[in-house]
Amino acid sequence: MSNTLSERQKKILQLLMKCHGRASGRLLAENMNISLRTLTSEMAELKRMALVDSDNAGYKIIDDESSLQLMALEDTDLRQKILRRLLNANQAIDVDELADEFYVSTSSLRNKLKEINKLICENDLQLIYAHNTVRIEGTELNKRFMIRKMIYADFPSRMMNIDNLADYFHDMDISSLYTIVLSSVEANGYYIQDAYSSSLSLNLIIGLYRISQDIHTPKLKDVDTDSIEYKLASEVCHRYTKHFNKTVTEGDIAYITSLFCGQVVHPNREPPYDSYDFEFETKISSILATTFEKYMLEVDYASMVHNLSLHIFDLIKRSNSNNFVSTQIHSTMKQKCPFIYDVAVSLAKQLEEVFHITIPDDEIGFLSVHIGFIIENSMDNDQYIDILLIANHYQGIAEHIQNKLLERHKDILRLHVMDPASNVVPKQNIDFVISTVPLEIIGKQIINISPFFDVVERAQVDEAIAKYLKEKKLRRNNVFLTSCFNPALFFIDETITTKQEAIQFLGQKMVDFGIVQQSFIDSVFEREKLSPTCFFDAFAIPHALTMDAKKTIISVLINEKGIQWDDTQIKLCLLIAIQKENILEFSNVYNNTVYALCDYERLNRLFKCTTSAEFVNILKQ
Repeated sequence: MSNTLSERQKKILQLLMKCHGRASGRLLAENMNISLRTLTSEMAELKRMALVDSDNAGYKIIDDESSLQLMALEDTDLRQKILRRLLNANQAIDVDELADEFYVSTSSLRNKLKEINKLICENDLQLIYAHNTVRIEGTELNKRFMIRKMIYADFPSRMMNIDNLADYFHDMDISSLYTIVLSSVEANGYYIQDAYSSSLSLNLIIGLYRISQDIHTPKLKDVDTDSIEYKLASEVCHRYTKHFNKTVTEGDIAYITSLFCGQVVHPNREPPYDSYDFEFETKISSILATTFEKYMLEVDYASMVHNLSLHIFDLIKRSNSNNFVSTQIHSTMKQKCPFIYDVAVSLAKQLEEVFHITIPDDEIGFLSVHIGFIIENSMDNDQYIDILLIANHYQGIAEHIQNKLLERHKDILRLHVMDPASNVVPKQNIDFVISTVPLEIIGKQIINISPFFDVVERAQVDEAIAKYLKEKKLRRNNVFLTSCFNPALFFIDETITTKQEAIQFLGQKMVDFGIVQQSFIDSVFEREKLSPTCFFDAFAIPHALTMDAKKTIISVLINEKGIQWDDTQIKLCLLIAIQKENILEFSNVYNNTVYALCDYERLNRLFKCTTSAEFVNILKQ
């Protein structure tokens, strides 16, 4: 019995995953735009495949990994197999023979070839037909980029590993190739940085596999034959030739040299470049200062600029060799830390202008990690909590408890100590009380502990502090969030169907409202050019590069029929104008808003809102 998924069944599983693995039948049917009876029929088939189950609360995914693996298998369809066949061919293939090979009619094959041509055009490749044959026209480098793109698409939910690659290159000993690469690097006293290991290994294996198929690269210009990267590439090619008895050209060595650029490091973290100097760090420090000044962030990055400079130096080398790192860090940072990601986007723009390079989204992800650590480690923590400790000093009881509390929470704790016999009450506002004697204070949380303040009691206090800080932050954010919305800037409009129309419409409404200048709209479009502000094919939060609004405000546009946003359709657009004095408060609200909108059920309720007040209340929940 076949376990082939229909397109509708795939969408149902994807929707369930967005709902954290569980959703009601009504919610699923509504979002799928199908009847409840049709959904029930589809669910019966998914139950038969042991992918979903149901209970009184609705439907749930039984095994996330099994569902993902099955959908990944389904995604490796006929089109992908034909494309792989064409990419691995070093000459034109007869169309009729290709159709016979995949057991399809010639007309069906030609339809698939049209889809393939549209897909590969994004990588500057194209299909060429001649005398009933077909081949892929384009540079060898672009073909390798296309192969890498296909492999990442084939394994969207799994970490890239040798087993996966062995499945893809079934006629090649991938394990031996991997061993050759690692041993060559280690033999020269270097190692591949963990963050780059998966991407670099894949690129190297693709290159060496192409060599095994007698497909070589032309010699690259400006190859530094004295560099450590060239030495590593030569070592890899020497061992590869010896093991597989294949011919390697100078162009192949130069290409593998380019792959190593900016991705290997000495155990002592010494950069393998003679050209690195402190003037470069000074330049990076200046760029950082400009970036943080733009966001009104007063941070001390002196202790961390060296590591960031080393990373950017490696990044420039990767850019110059046109070999970037592929990673999922950027999507995680964009979702979980959107403000930090936005600062990294601004930094990337300046680096592109100063060093005349191109920085893709994956590399921005790495930059955002560095920026995040700088901001988190350098900014003052205003999350203080005032605790009144009531304990006597007999046998050092008060001092013992005080030391234990400060040992665990010295960065956030303002501790006030009072003897139980004292009649003097601290003048400061107290958030809650820790006491070694039984007592009650109206309106205050009290945690009673023993004089020994044991492990269980310490855990109880830790939990109370964490809960209080979370609630305190939520209250402050909700107050600010409420102030960011205005009923006059809340719109439901099904006639606005494109990104350009949405930004122009909401931007002009803000101009008319007197919050921003006309130049604000142009600045929003400029920001869109840097990196997409769309999240999860569901909503977008565009904003300007400048922060000169008279007040921080968020305008809302809902169109349940859909707004075309680049390559996807969204239903909700939040256009933000920022007042520079609010940047720190705004960063928290921005992060929390994105996080809240990632809750698919809440997002679905927001789509149905008819008033600004209703929208804000759901967002704050």
